Amino acid sequence: MSNRLTIVFPDSIGGKATPTRGTKVFTPDGVPIGGVQRIELVAEAGDLWRAKIECLAVIEGSVVAEVSGPAGDSGMEKEPQAEVVAPSDEAGGG
Repeated sequence: MSNRLTIVFPDSIGGKATPTRGTKVFTPDGVPIGGVQRIELVAEAGDLWRAKIECLAVIEGSVVAEVSGPAGDSGMEKEPQAEVVAPSDEAGGG
């Protein structure tokens, strides 16, 4: 199975500008990805186009976060660093 997503843009307006509203992102097996908030297309000379896609995440159940870190310049006693463990990982199922 391919690891490439498909981005489908809406039709341009009068052949001039392409609106962002209506853009859809699909998984390799054709399932639409919901909650997309931003798509950034990146190109480097001699390379392929790449997309950075930001989505809203929906977390079902609880999330355990451990915060730790060394003191820093932020004025806080400790710089926060979070490790998020999904419920299935906690139970050894992930």
